[in-house]
Amino acid sequence: MSITIKDVAKETGFSIATVSKALNNNPSISNSTVEKIKKTAEKLNYKPNVRAKNFASKTTKTIVFLASLPKNAGFKNPHLFEIIQGTISILDENGYSLVLKSRSKQDALKFIDQFYETQFADAIIFHGSVMSKALAKKIEKLNILHTVIGNPGFINKLCWIDTDNKLSGELAAQHLLSKGYRDVYYIGGEKNDMTSNYRLEGLKTIFSHNGIVLDDQKIIYTSSTISDGAWATNRIIKQNKLPRAIVCANNPICLGCLQTLQNKKIRVPEDVALITFDTYPFSLTVKPQLTVVDIDMFALGTEVGSFILEKIKRPATLFQAYKTIPELKVRDST
Repeated sequence: MSITIKDVAKETGFSIATVSKALNNNPSISNSTVEKIKKTAEKLNYKPNVRAKNFASKTTKTIVFLASLPKNAGFKNPHLFEIIQGTISILDENGYSLVLKSRSKQDALKFIDQFYETQFADAIIFHGSVMSKALAKKIEKLNILHTVIGNPGFINKLCWIDTDNKLSGELAAQHLLSKGYRDVYYIGGEKNDMTSNYRLEGLKTIFSHNGIVLDDQKIIYTSSTISDGAWATNRIIKQNKLPRAIVCANNPICLGCLQTLQNKKIRVPEDVALITFDTYPFSLTVKPQLTVVDIDMFALGTEVGSFILEKIKRPATLFQAYKTIPELKVRDST
């Protein structure tokens, strides 16, 4: 039979209330009493009943991480799991558990209703893949404790944290211009992919300041797969003249682009330079190694964990912030 707090109280001669306060480091209990009670608890191999403790404090010590995770999500978006690891590292330190839930953007609305009715967790971390205006309105209406990963891209009263993807695009453009590359194509994600769009906005800003127009004919939207990267590159090759550089919104697109150029005997970077964003999963495993504007996704995850804990402590707090700064890593493809 497991040892209970009653057993510790009986062994020490203190009341259950005193033992509970001592084990929770309540300042109203003297140091000598705390020390005696903790030694006794250790001797008896007492393990606190976390569920009962959480029930008494009206907290579950659980955070939900809600994202759209279709088949092959780990391959298509490995950065998501780096973010999750960073988040877990902070929550673990503070006695919280993270529960991963997968829902489509449409099903996320139903999930919020279920969450509100059951309150099986203290708060929700929303990945940008499930975010919509309708979901934002429901979060605000139901007053759900939350943090959103990524700027939602519309006016809102949500708490969100993001890396500065516009700055990432600016850094890519500045590097290309420093190498003398002025004729540039952009292979992006889907038209509603906010990360891709912010990176494109950064590119356009710097090019515009230097008298270069990145018009619609030089922007190709894709579903961010390797095959999409190959398709878009073939489309570019069919033009009368190759551009001097291609910017790819992510690694899978860039791998498809690189493979296609190499299959066509087009040299990188001698004929066409390539630059993409984020180190993983391919930028270090191909030849030439890819120049990237990199983001520390683990660090972003730790910030997410800290933000959600702060939101639990101070529910009225509203924060909307860019917290991680991108870094240019110049390699062989430019």
